[in-house]
Amino acid sequence: MDSIGLKNALIINRRLSFAFGCAMLALLLMMGTAFSQTLPNWVQTKTFSQPFTKEYLPNNQINTMTENPASLGILASGILRQTAWKLQKSGLTSAMIMAPLQQDLERQGFEILFECPAKTCGGFDFRFQLELFPEPHMHVDYNDYYYILARKNGALGSDIVVLLASRSNTSGYLHMRRISAESKDRLPFELILGDAVPMAQTLTPAKRANENLENTLISNGFVVLETVGFKSGGTDILVTDRSELSALAAFIKSRPEVSVTLVGHTDNLGSLEGNIKLSLERAQSLLKFMLTEFDVPPAQISAQGIGYLSPRDNNQTAEARAHNRRVEALINQAQN
Repeated sequence: MDSIGLKNALIINRRLSFAFGCAMLALLLMMGTAFSQTLPNWVQTKTFSQPFTKEYLPNNQINTMTENPASLGILASGILRQTAWKLQKSGLTSAMIMAPLQQDLERQGFEILFECPAKTCGGFDFRFQLELFPEPHMHVDYNDYYYILARKNGALGSDIVVLLASRSNTSGYLHMRRISAESKDRLPFELILGDAVPMAQTLTPAKRANENLENTLISNGFVVLETVGFKSGGTDILVTDRSELSALAAFIKSRPEVSVTLVGHTDNLGSLEGNIKLSLERAQSLLKFMLTEFDVPPAQISAQGIGYLSPRDNNQTAEARAHNRRVEALINQAQN
């Protein structure tokens, strides 16, 4: 073979080697993806699916629930997939199991709508609001479980995932109830053990809410309490998630030199005088709630109402008017 032929042969050989290497790399990546879904350490104990379900999924602690179905959680409908897993390992906690799963959900674009550990959720009573597989497929320790409700909106509708993690003395357990507008075969997380996550990084239910509210209050001087609402003309508070108010209470208690004013706002239906009175009554209603439910020091919190004088929407639609019926927490002054 002459030098030109040898050179061409070497070039072809390199190209073939490169192509083979790329093919092998792609295969390995595909295998790695598949292996991440085979869950080698966890054993699936039971699975179930049905073509359609319509149900409420809890997004409140048990002590905020009433007989009104809307207060029991968010309404979800679609294809149901339910699965439980077990991991034979001692020394686990529900937070250790859940921490990496939450991180995966958030990386996949899911919004965490509600999360709570057993004590905050409501222990025994909250657990029995949930549709879970029975023993031995799913075991729940009423003193150590962790609940997460997450949602991801897509073109065809919502993908909603409910996770409950718990443990026994010898094993960890995870239960998933997933309701989506389309069939979802692939898990939205890798089911791995979270014992590699430092305990300081495991879930603390109010930590994220506390930090967000505190940052907003300090930077803006006020925060809109988005989880508190009112019916038109009414003063009874509708709390969709206690974690925001819990974060406000924690902020006030941690800063004894600060006082906060709850400022009530209304839509523009009715007279100014009547709406100022109504907005004050709404703020006072929330003030009473903060004092009784969260033991906020009375000297650090007060209530005022300004009616419809400070709208944040145009009041032209029912939705816009509902947006204006609100209470804001305002850093009022530093106490001497």
